[in-house]
Amino acid sequence: MNDASLNVVPFPPGAFITLDDPTTGARRLALVCDSGTEFVDVVDYDQPATPLAILDVLAPEQWGDCRGLASGLLLDGHFEDYEAFSALLVALCDTPAGGDPLTLNRAAKWAFENGNYDVGRAAQAGLVATAEARARQGELARVAKEWIEAGVV
Repeated sequence: MNDASLNVVPFPPGAFITLDDPTTGARRLALVCDSGTEFVDVVDYDQPATPLAILDVLAPEQWGDCRGLASGLLLDGHFEDYEAFSALLVALCDTPAGGDPLTLNRAAKWAFENGNYDVGRAAQAGLVATAEARARQGELARVAKEWIEAGVV
């Protein structure tokens, strides 16, 4: 890793981005913080997540959101998919996946990418992705606590 790969990349606050997860190599969905240069991958109003810098080494890309996906389907003339996807979005709001914007968009992203508008499967995919994000956040908090206790930071 060179210094150039540690450049901070700005995005519009509130945007959804995808980026590489250095622990798994997979892409993940995250939410850009108000600074525009940090992201969180967990929305928890009781225990806010630790924001992390958006670094170019993570290959961040603006994703959009579930409303943009629906609009794209409509504008591209995919009317049946638009109807199914729009119905999915409404139904997701009545599931635990509708509890926060990241989980909702993770569920919608899974449904869109898989062409599967089953609300149960999409909600499950969104909830699993959020559970994985919570586990990463817990590990980050554990490591930070160890570093602080050891006087490293």
